[in-house]
Amino acid sequence: MDREQRVGGVSLAGGGGSGAHAGGGREARGTRGLWAMAVMLSVAALGVVASTSGVAHAVASRLAPPPTIVATIDLERVINGLHERWAKERELEVLKRKYEDDLKRRESELKTESELINVMAPGPQREERAEGFEEKAVDGRVRSELFERRLEARRTQMFASMYKSILKASAGLAEANGYGLILSADDTLQIPETAKTAQEARAVIASRRVIFQSRSLDVTEDLITLMNNQWIAEGGAAPDKSLPAGTIPQPSKAR
Repeated sequence: MDREQRVGGVSLAGGGGSGAHAGGGREARGTRGLWAMAVMLSVAALGVVASTSGVAHAVASRLAPPPTIVATIDLERVINGLHERWAKERELEVLKRKYEDDLKRRESELKTESELINVMAPGPQREERAEGFEEKAVDGRVRSELFERRLEARRTQMFASMYKSILKASAGLAEANGYGLILSADDTLQIPETAKTAQEARAVIASRRVIFQSRSLDVTEDLITLMNNQWIAEGGAAPDKSLPAGTIPQPSKAR
């Protein structure tokens, strides 16, 4: 019995020790398995995040527009610097002188007519001639107003034509240099000293769009050069200050 107990005790003790070791081994292996699975899940999650982040970055890169290059021009300076304006102003000057010469001729005729009427004896002939004189005087005033309207219309057409040319040339300049936007800068616009009321001052302020611009953005001279070169290439003439006033410059070739 003692042997059996001992044996049994040994057996039980041995069995109990083996069970404990086996249980501890299974727990260790289970714990290691859980850690391994957690690590694998963490790595997988990081991979998904990295993959998602990469896709999001790629999509954002495709959707985000490239930065816009902005340039500015001084519109008034452009107009004043164009060969086209100089040539067309000459044409207007010739037309103006033609109108003025016609008006002076008519005024001279009316003056002569008035002097003749003044020395005529009163009577039907003098009255008839005086009526004709009044009609000519009215016709002269109407003709003078008509000449002024014609000149103004021609000047309006001149500026409209130049403005269209500026728009076209600006598009070409932008395309050649990669400008996404060309603005007409008005940061030099000042409230005139002749402004008498707050309303006039506020009108100038309200009309201003550009408050500040870096001079590095200004491409006014580039646009002037481009347009003047195109004007000459199409047969226009460059300014010649030696020409007498009212002389129309001769084109360099048939336009």
